[in-house]
Amino acid sequence: MTFRQIALAAVAHVALGTAALANPSFDNTLALNDGGLGNVLEIMQPATMSGNSVSITIEGESNGGLGGEWRTPELFSGFLEPGNIEQTGNGNVARLEVFGTSNLFSVLQTGSQNSVSGFISGSNNAAAVMQVGMGNVAQFRQVGTGNTLAISQSSW
Repeated sequence: MTFRQIALAAVAHVALGTAALANPSFDNTLALNDGGLGNVLEIMQPATMSGNSVSITIEGESNGGLGGEWRTPELFSGFLEPGNIEQTGNGNVARLEVFGTSNLFSVLQTGSQNSVSGFISGSNNAAAVMQVGMGNVAQFRQVGTGNTLAISQSSW
């Protein structure tokens, strides 16, 4: 199975003013907009699947947390590590906007017709979403400092 992997590392100062692969006729769609420093994440979408889409906007600093650890590991046990976004299957859509600093997040979708939205602002927030089955929808919103969220949906 072939995966597309994208790592945003502002340590090497990869400024992604706008990077887009956004033709809906292709199997996978990816759009990124990064404006801060130290934002690190990894996005994997199987190239052989159809209908995957991800759109991420990050303007703050030190968001994502790839290679880091959850601040509350007991709550996020079993979820992806921070900074990982992974989609497999058909019709998956993930949209995430982060504007603050030092926010951790991860998303995993497996199956078909899944959708995740999101919005994180402020600082030191943590969010992890896991969807496995078919037809699941999750939407979250965090504003302020020190908020923690974990969503898990399964339907097989």
